[in-house]
Amino acid sequence: MQAQLDAANGTINTLQKGAKGNEPLEAELTKYKDQVAKMETDHKAAIKNMAIESAIEGYLRDNGAKHPDLLATKFDREALVLDADNKVTNVADVGGKIKDEYKDLFAATLSGPTTANPDTKATGGTYEALVNNANNLSVEELTAQLSGMEF
Repeated sequence: MQAQLDAANGTINTLQKGAKGNEPLEAELTKYKDQVAKMETDHKAAIKNMAIESAIEGYLRDNGAKHPDLLATKFDREALVLDADNKVTNVADVGGKIKDEYKDLFAATLSGPTTANPDTKATGGTYEALVNNANNLSVEELTAQLSGMEF
């Protein structure tokens, strides 16, 4: 798109140089130059909007938003800043404020150690075998095996 805009501007500038003294042609070329400038502005605005929408969607997806369409409307798009590569640099800051305000609309992050829960059962009915395999048993399995032992 940018190459097409540059080519159009180049053509208009060349034609303007050749149309000196021809008032109707100069007026027409000025009109086309204004149209190309408007198209360029609209194109840049569309690129900016796409970058912002993409950043918002990515933030909401990565943070487990339950209703991303609803939460996307809560973003202050004017506060989002684009760098030279059309990447939003502060979506985490703006999104963090929304996440704090609407905590119930984001999935809770769980933390803590993961527990092993294999499908295997402790073999052997000895106390030593039970102690060696206790970390791999659920509370119910451990209780059942302890109640079956004689001490």
